[in-house]
Amino acid sequence: MYRLYKKNVLNFSLAWIIAYVVLLSAADSLSVSLGFEKIITAPVSMVFALLMFFHGEPKKLFILYSAWFDDKR
Repeated sequence: MYRLYKKNVLNFSLAWIIAYVVLLSAADSLSVSLGFEKIITAPVSMVFALLMFFHGEPKKLFILYSAWFDDKR
């Protein structure tokens, strides 16, 4: 993923968006088929958020693209 980020930031962003939509859509439909709303979707979204956090932190992507940080290092 980091090579994709270095090559083209737009494609990197689109890959994360597509992965998010596909994973949460599949998890939501699986939850509905089990008969419980969001029982699979919630853990999948937590794992996806942790994956994004641990992928972005070593490369300092939060500092570059987040509104939480004032200085652009």
